[in-house]
Amino acid sequence: VWLPFAFVLQLLFNLGLSAFVARLAVPIRDINNLVPHASRMWLYLSPVIWPITFLDGLPAWAESAVRMNPVFGLLSIYRTALLDRPLEEGAVLSAVLWAVAVGVLGIIAFVRYEGNMARHL
Repeated sequence: VWLPFAFVLQLLFNLGLSAFVARLAVPIRDINNLVPHASRMWLYLSPVIWPITFLDGLPAWAESAVRMNPVFGLLSIYRTALLDRPLEEGAVLSAVLWAVAVGVLGIIAFVRYEGNMARHL
């Protein structure tokens, strides 16, 4: 039940993020060099390859910072669907809010700037 829901949320999030980066890539050519490095840093700062339990014993702000990561909710939903782990508190709300916000804002930014892109090319 959770897997298709996670796919849809990730699709919306990725679509918005890629639309926003595409909007920036036309006037700022060097953004294409920055994206691989930024996404690699984001991977290491996200609980993708390490569990959230690694933060036990650290200050509360560290766990709060990880929970504010846009992919934290999606990762929790994927872990629930694929690994039968318990769903993290607030993960669904976080995933939905981030996916809708990034999706809608990225698409709006791209569509608003679409007419001016030819001028920069």
